[in-house]
Amino acid sequence: MYSNEDYLLELLTEAGLVTVEEIETTRSQLKGRESVVERLIGSNRVSEEQVAQVCAQSSSMEYIDLEHTPIAPDMFEKIPDDVAKRFRAVPVYDDGTYLTVAVADPLNFEVLDGLPHILGREINPICATASAIAQVIHQNYGGDVSEEATESEFTVVTEEGAEEASADDAPIIKMVSTMLLEAFKMSASDIHIEPLETTLRIRFRVDGKLIEVDNHPKKLHPAIIARIKVMSGTMSIAEKRLPQDGRIQIRVAGKEVDLRVSSVPSNHGESIVMRILDKTSLMLGLPELGFLSDDQETVRKLIGLPDGIILVTGPTGSGKTTTLYGCLNTINKPDRKIITVEDPVEYELPGINQVMVKTDIGMTFAAALRAMMRQAPNIIMLGEIRDEETATIAIQAALTGHLVFSTLHTNDAPGAVARLAAIG
Repeated sequence: MYSNEDYLLELLTEAGLVTVEEIETTRSQLKGRESVVERLIGSNRVSEEQVAQVCAQSSSMEYIDLEHTPIAPDMFEKIPDDVAKRFRAVPVYDDGTYLTVAVADPLNFEVLDGLPHILGREINPICATASAIAQVIHQNYGGDVSEEATESEFTVVTEEGAEEASADDAPIIKMVSTMLLEAFKMSASDIHIEPLETTLRIRFRVDGKLIEVDNHPKKLHPAIIARIKVMSGTMSIAEKRLPQDGRIQIRVAGKEVDLRVSSVPSNHGESIVMRILDKTSLMLGLPELGFLSDDQETVRKLIGLPDGIILVTGPTGSGKTTTLYGCLNTINKPDRKIITVEDPVEYELPGINQVMVKTDIGMTFAAALRAMMRQAPNIIMLGEIRDEETATIAIQAALTGHLVFSTLHTNDAPGAVARLAAIG
């Protein structure tokens, strides 16, 4: 599957390898997940080598014939097997300055940008055929992720019980299960399923950065969206005009994982974002959060205070919620009453009263916070300070003997002051 197939088809047309009419005819004959380029190769209209050479020429890269290129065995230690399989890339040569890497899709800029970041060094990308790269990976890394591994590690938890992945599952069910499993293995915080004009783009947010991991034919969009809604158990398949929220519980490799699902209608169809909430992160203490020893002691003193307000700031996906829950997990003792207000409740914490915001019936952050003050809590956690009323009540609570935790969407800690001033 090529990341920018429309542009690649233009290049093949300009090179005189195919005509516009042949492309349209081939497009009408597609089946399943097959792409136009794959269909053209399968029907022997163009060869895989021709496609790779066109890609290489347009990207000013060298083309390499991997089948007749010897690669030293120790080279495969340069790229971990999961990275090689995910990016469809294999190491070829290392001159000490640049690591020469053969890639199957040089038009995928996420690969070219992501590999140097993950490997921690500069690369010299060259182009090879997808089948040659797959063969090298199979021979030296043990092949791709097998369906058996996916099936044995992935379970959807529903109200009726556990729904385990099976070899008899429909292709769409397998595709969605594999996508969720891959996101978990990559430690992604979000999964973005975005319909474009002619394709369906899948992106993961890893370490705060979005990475494009797959592209599917647009015709698979309705089936994938329907499967995700069915897994949630609460989202309507028939409703495509209004935003919807839902929740999916899965068990991956023995770990309980929650997915917070949000769908929004866009100009090309429904766009879905799934927030991955790994329950094992709840057990984090301050050392596991990555604090240095001096900072850890400072934070421990702060969260041990009887009153005040502690704000966790940072951009999307930076770990604000994980940090808050880690702090609450540290100070959650039987002699303290802890109440949280969240939109929605992301994790269920034992021994803590958690309140979910429901704005449609008037249960806002401010309304919930006012009610909580009559519950005589020691510690209050607000999912987010969004408006002046919520900020005012939170600060008043901090000034009247309560310890308040909350988050602010700012890029750094000093920005919290400006943000609070802007709120009012």
